[in-house]
Amino acid sequence: MDTRIEIDGVTKEFTLRHRRSLKELAVAAVRKQDLGINTFKALDDVTFDVHEGETVALLGFNGSGKSTLLKLISGVLRPEGGPHPGLLPGSGA
Repeated sequence: MDTRIEIDGVTKEFTLRHRRSLKELAVAAVRKQDLGINTFKALDDVTFDVHEGETVALLGFNGSGKSTLLKLISGVLRPEGGPHPGLLPGSGA
């Protein structure tokens, strides 16, 4: 069977900013305080293939990366690591 979706070593990180306004960031920078910027790894080295005719379900707890993975496959988001996942050329989908 032909591979229709190929995910190979995909990683996605988000930057979390705990200070919401530009003013808060500026004040924190002047005071040499922590800027409240952290990274969150939503997906870490995810690999799988979906072949023609297969059915797939994404199951997981809240915050486990289901929507992030679907956004990467559809091209709404770009991964930090691994090749760009998604429908393979000529898949007809």
